Amino acid sequence: MDLSNIVYRCQRIVVVFLLSSVFLTSSSSAQGLSVDLTTNTGATQTGTLAAVTETGIEIDQSGEAVSIDNTELMSMEFKSVEKRSSPSTRVLLVNGSQLVVDEVQIDRNQITIEPRRQASLQLPLSQVKAIRFRRPSAVTDPVWLGMLETPSRGDRMVIRRSNDRLDPTDGIINGIADSKVDFDLDGDAISAPIDRLEGLIFGGTDPTQGSSGVVISDAYGSTWAADALLPVRLDQPAADQGMRFQLPGNVFHTIPIDLVRSVRWSSGLVMLAEAKPAELNVQTEFAIDWKDDASKKWFGPLAVKANKASAAQPNQDLMLCGGSEVEYRVEEGFRLLSGSVRRASEIKNASSVTVRIKLDDKLVWENDLPNADSLGFELELGEARRIKIEIDSGDDGDLGAMVRMVRPRFVK
Repeated sequence: MDLSNIVYRCQRIVVVFLLSSVFLTSSSSAQGLSVDLTTNTGATQTGTLAAVTETGIEIDQSGEAVSIDNTELMSMEFKSVEKRSSPSTRVLLVNGSQLVVDEVQIDRNQITIEPRRQASLQLPLSQVKAIRFRRPSAVTDPVWLGMLETPSRGDRMVIRRSNDRLDPTDGIINGIADSKVDFDLDGDAISAPIDRLEGLIFGGTDPTQGSSGVVISDAYGSTWAADALLPVRLDQPAADQGMRFQLPGNVFHTIPIDLVRSVRWSSGLVMLAEAKPAELNVQTEFAIDWKDDASKKWFGPLAVKANKASAAQPNQDLMLCGGSEVEYRVEEGFRLLSGSVRRASEIKNASSVTVRIKLDDKLVWENDLPNADSLGFELELGEARRIKIEIDSGDDGDLGAMVRMVRPRFVK
């Protein structure tokens, strides 16, 4: 056998090996994804994801097809899909979706979003609550999240100063292109570089209502609040394998199946104003009989309507007095505690006050309220089963240490 024939055969072997590797890799990404399905009863079933059907999920357990109805499902975790390094830009939709994206553009009343390794998405601008260009930071999060919770009729451009101070400017957002934001400030056109901004907040958008039926989380950190999953077979090789779903406004999107980390059903939120405290204690300058219902009603958390809310709207805010310690149970399936806190505007001569939030007695958020500005929080609950909110009035006494928690809520 001459040398040229040997080289030819070696080349064929290499080509066959490479083609086999590509086939096996693509086939394994589409097939053989192991998932843990948790039902409403707390029971867990493990198997290979076979299909999303019109009525539920089908998995393969050692060759046997097992179907579970949507009404019985609580979550589906993809065991082999890990978190990946993510871009910095995040788009918050009105329905509660938080999308981590490579690029975003705005042209008139339409926004184009480009999630990493996914098809671009076009949405009406009215569905967007905010765009944040910087990564979450312990230094700026409370102020940024507090701004998100504060209603605004107009658009807001938030500049990030060199000392990490956030400086909001009200006006009209006209567009985003070429790494700049076109902004109208009292009739003057401004072209602001994105690298100098914290983000944009769109005015006139309603607070997130959490009305979606399912939440999909991907490997880059996005959470998609969808109306419904769409049927697809995942146990057969295909070029377009992915988790397909419908967003509000009859918009459809697909996430490659190897990027899906979890799916949660019966999505939504629970307002703390509607929840019953598991424990309540108030440190006051005089003794209180906590067996007396009148004392609990007077000093305990008071559920009130949001500012400018109509009479038909339910209570969504909480009023807490100085010295309060109120604890709530975290029900299964909730992943976030969100909201904001500020001094109660009803109190004219306010004393110093510090607010703390603890998960299973571990301190995760603490801030002083030196003025009337709102400070926000968005805390991962993880495995925590209880949250505690403490209002510390320090040495100034309890008089005047009244705070309003704006829409504190558990989010699935």
